[in-house]
Amino acid sequence: SIQSNEAASVFIQGPAPPVQPKIVTANTTATSAVVSWLITSIAYDAETYQLEYGLDVHLESSDTTFIAQLDGDTDINALNSLFSITIVNLLPFTEYYYKVESVNSFGTAMTEIRTLTTKEAIPTKPPQQLTVENKGTNNAT
Repeated sequence: SIQSNEAASVFIQGPAPPVQPKIVTANTTATSAVVSWLITSIAYDAETYQLEYGLDVHLESSDTTFIAQLDGDTDINALNSLFSITIVNLLPFTEYYYKVESVNSFGTAMTEIRTLTTKEAIPTKPPQQLTVENKGTNNAT
């Protein structure tokens, strides 16, 4: 408690730009990816999280850059919250560039641009037109 004749300082954190997403990871299949990130605190203002991804290293081409969005909330007690977005309809065995952005009414914070590579597609039918030659008891070519 503070008596009326004592000096005191009180710091109140007001609304601020969002905190940069941390520890971004991507788990892929042949045609999808789950990108996850950690938000260490929410800056007292509703935040929206965007995953921008595409084939262009600078994520600038409107033909090959897409945005998946996740609306955040105003829970000012959300510390170390893990978020993720699943993106689908990706091309197999293809390198994509991506970044995660936190956006609120006071600004934007983003990760650096990262890469993910989708896995190779599983063959849907056996190989065709194979020739097998007997080269010995333990080998075939």
